[in-house]
Amino acid sequence: MSNDGTPPGDLGPAGQFTARFDAIDAAAHQPLPVDELGKKEQRKFESEMRSEIHRLVIYSLRFGALILGSLMVVRFWHLAAPDTWRWLSDSEVQSMDKMLFSSAFGGFVFSYLRDAVANRNK
Repeated sequence: MSNDGTPPGDLGPAGQFTARFDAIDAAAHQPLPVDELGKKEQRKFESEMRSEIHRLVIYSLRFGALILGSLMVVRFWHLAAPDTWRWLSDSEVQSMDKMLFSSAFGGFVFSYLRDAVANRNK
């Protein structure tokens, strides 16, 4: 027996507590095993995330095209329809023109048309 009354080789409550933490510390510093199932799940998650983002972008583009198309229909309606059928004032039509043709999309359409006309003239 040792001086504190524990049998030889027995660490006692404090020693057992320290030994457990030493074992936890040693296990914490070991490299993690390669988990093939985890990698497969990660790839599946990333694929689903890309698919979802792609779907949201497509819906956003469709919504933007719908809004742009609606604005163009209203604008052309106000050009062609008689005065009694129009519901926008001249200042509202002008602000719609600014929105349509000063935006990035308007710039893209303008540059596309300019290139198309230049290629046709060659």
